[in-house]
Amino acid sequence: MTQRTCPQCSREMTEAGALFCPFCGARLTPDTRTETPTGAQALLQKASEASNNRKKLAFLRKAREEYPDCLAVEEEWLFQGKLPEKASAVLDFSGIKSHLLHLYLTPEAFSEERQAAMRKELFDDPQLHRCLSLTDAPEAFLSHYLERLCREFIQIFLFGSSEYMPRLLGIPLERNAAKALAKPAATVLCGIQADDRLTPAQQGDLTAAFERAYQAECGGEMSWLRQAVEGMGQA
Repeated sequence: MTQRTCPQCSREMTEAGALFCPFCGARLTPDTRTETPTGAQALLQKASEASNNRKKLAFLRKAREEYPDCLAVEEEWLFQGKLPEKASAVLDFSGIKSHLLHLYLTPEAFSEERQAAMRKELFDDPQLHRCLSLTDAPEAFLSHYLERLCREFIQIFLFGSSEYMPRLLGIPLERNAAKALAKPAATVLCGIQADDRLTPAQQGDLTAAFERAYQAECGGEMSWLRQAVEGMGQA
């Protein structure tokens, strides 16, 4: 059996033809079909450095026009294509792709109809299908997509929340992020595992991706999360 080593996390893999590391989600050496042209890389870099959403989306649209079958470009559009271009007086985070995981953190905030739409977008977004059509390793890309989604959710909505990470003068009061975020993270995991409207495969994929993301974002410490999940299971 052929083994490969991820250049980012140094863990060994046995998945033949994988484009993304199953452990950390890093992009592996691409094949000719998924290789990102230099021009597309430049536009993606400009988009990442843009000072506002209008400019960011303009660079991404240009990249899509000039490189219509580029997986890296289509992936960025998947994650950022719904960002609002104009600032609004009303806070609305629904344009942030990872906001979808609030379906499992605060389900009471959404109607049944909205919950169904969020669940559908998680796994059946036309832009996700577009990305999957551009790779010879769709399962690997799906794993990468879900982990990126989960990592961004943890970064933005857990780390970035004063409710879950209280701060004093900008300094977190709890230095152990794994401990501080264990309860909301366990709520998400239990919500995923209880969602019988997902297929068993979808539940398994999303659970595994969230656990990998939490481990990566919280320094590898999983004991607090496991304790919180066990506590909720006994409640």
